[in-house]
Amino acid sequence: MAERLSRLPDADLALALVDLGRSVRFPPEPNVAPAVFRRIREVPAPVRRRSLLERLLPARPLRRAVALAVAVVILAGGVAGAGLLGVPGLKLIFRPHASPTATARPLGFGLFLGTHVSSERAASEVSFPIANPRLPGLPRPVYYVSRFTPGGEISLVYRSGPRLPAAPTTGVGLLVFEFQGTFDPQFLQKVVNTGTVVERVRVGGAAGYWIVGALHEVMLVDRKGRPFPETVRLAGNTLVWQRGDLTMRIEGRFGKAEALRIANSVR
Repeated sequence: MAERLSRLPDADLALALVDLGRSVRFPPEPNVAPAVFRRIREVPAPVRRRSLLERLLPARPLRRAVALAVAVVILAGGVAGAGLLGVPGLKLIFRPHASPTATARPLGFGLFLGTHVSSERAASEVSFPIANPRLPGLPRPVYYVSRFTPGGEISLVYRSGPRLPAAPTTGVGLLVFEFQGTFDPQFLQKVVNTGTVVERVRVGGAAGYWIVGALHEVMLVDRKGRPFPETVRLAGNTLVWQRGDLTMRIEGRFGKAEALRIANSVR
């Protein structure tokens, strides 16, 4: 993954890093306000001389002014939460609210597939005609494009549904990846003894491989002969095959029969 990120153009790298940051699950922030307030009350306040302002103004108006000033600062900063401040008897409560500018994340967000685009833009971003599965009832895909390899790469993301079980945490049922290049059969043979099953299959008369097990990367070769690893993203099974000058790869939590049914419908 690090090698793939290092070769991305600046724009795609920025998007990939933003996706990564948003997908990290941080632990919930602890509420330390009660402990802090308890500690403040346990430590004796230092004896100090009253300031000129304190001598000129009554104590209650001054404390109220300080409390209001603190509240204004917190509200202006947009702080959300609830807690006790260092003013006895004062507790400010703020309720978080959804940002009006927040938008729903597209299906496939956080899978490092490149830039989310429309189908029209996807067709103009790559140097080959995009091939799609043509099974009846298959939902409309979400398109991602990347310029990692010469000619570009296209990823089609399909929501889970009948015969397409959802991948963990993503709701994705099928991922189709295509680019101009080939796959490396020698690499596939090397991983047979690592808990991964690699089976030769035929897709529309072309050679392919059905991959099941612990393999997390497939070694591909771009049209200039440069090898690169491609990560399996759905923690499912993989079918990779050659379609003319394109390499096609599909992933999902389905069996070989369903994978071949999908692959043979690609047009």
